[in-house]
Amino acid sequence: MIKRIMLLLLLMILSVVSVLSESSDYELARKYAIEGSKVYYDPALVIESTDREAKAEVFLNQSLVTPDPLVTGKSYTESGSGVDFDMVYIEGGTFQMGSNNGAGDEIPVHSVTVSSFYMGKYEVTNREYLKYDSTHQGKWSNASYPVESVSWEDAVGYCRWLSGRTGQNYRLPTEAEWEYACRAGSTTAYYWGDSMNDSYCWYGSNSSNHVQSPGKKLPNMFGLFDMSGNVWEWCNDWYDENYYSQSPSNNPAGPDSGTRRVSRGGGWCYSADDCRSAYRDSRMPGGCFSPLGFRLCRIPFECY
Repeated sequence: MIKRIMLLLLLMILSVVSVLSESSDYELARKYAIEGSKVYYDPALVIESTDREAKAEVFLNQSLVTPDPLVTGKSYTESGSGVDFDMVYIEGGTFQMGSNNGAGDEIPVHSVTVSSFYMGKYEVTNREYLKYDSTHQGKWSNASYPVESVSWEDAVGYCRWLSGRTGQNYRLPTEAEWEYACRAGSTTAYYWGDSMNDSYCWYGSNSSNHVQSPGKKLPNMFGLFDMSGNVWEWCNDWYDENYYSQSPSNNPAGPDSGTRRVSRGGGWCYSADDCRSAYRDSRMPGGCFSPLGFRLCRIPFECY
C-alpha cells in the first residue's frame, strides 16, 4: 500500500513535468526519490520511455541504491535496471592538471577545479555492454573483460540507453574529471609514484599481449581500478593539443568543436609512458580499435 501511494505521488509529479516539457523526442524530467522525509532532486534527465508508471517505478528503485552520506571512495552497486556495476563517489576539488615532463599537449600545467561526481569503479565490461548491443563483437569476448573496439559514438549511445533504463544521468567523464579521478590526490607521474609498478597496471610488458579482467591490480586512493592500463578510456571532450593554454579553471569540458575525441589511460599493449596520469591521446569519434573502451561517470544527487 505504501509503495503504491509513493508511485501515485511520483506519477503526479511526472505529469506536471510532462506538461512543462518542450521536447518532442524525449521527456526532460527531474528525478524525485522519496526516502523517509527527504526528497532528492537529480538534474534534468533524458528519459526515452513514454510509460510514466514504469518511469516512476525506476525512480523509486533508484532511491534505494544511492549511498548516503556521500563519502569519497564509498561505492554503490547500480541494480535498478538489471545492469549491475559499481560506482564510486568522488568529492570535488582543485588539482594541477597536466605535466611539465611529458608531451607538448600536456602543458601548461594549470589549476583546475571539478565538482563532485561518481566514477565507475571498473571499466565497462562485455557483460554490461552486451545488454545494450548484443551484436557487438570485440577482439576479446570473455564476459568479464572490459568491452573494447567501441567508438566514442557507441560509448555515448550506451550512456544514453543506460540513463533511460535507470533514471540516472550517466555519461562519459570530461577529460578533467578523468585526470582528477585518476590522480586521486597524487602529483606524481602515476597515481602510485614516478615509475611504473606492475602491481597497479596492465601494459605492454606484463599483459601477455592480451586484455585482462578488471580489478586484478591494486586500485588508486579513490578505490578505482585500472585507471592506468588495460584499455584506453574515452572521455567526452573534443581534443585540442593547445586546449590547456585556454582552458577555464572551473569544470572545463573541452573545446566546443573538433575532429577527434580524447582518450586516456593507456592500454594492455602500450608503453609505460602512455599510462601516465597526464598522458593525452585522441581518436576519431566514429572509429574503434581493440585497446579502447570506457568507464562511466554520473553527477551526484543534490540534497535539500
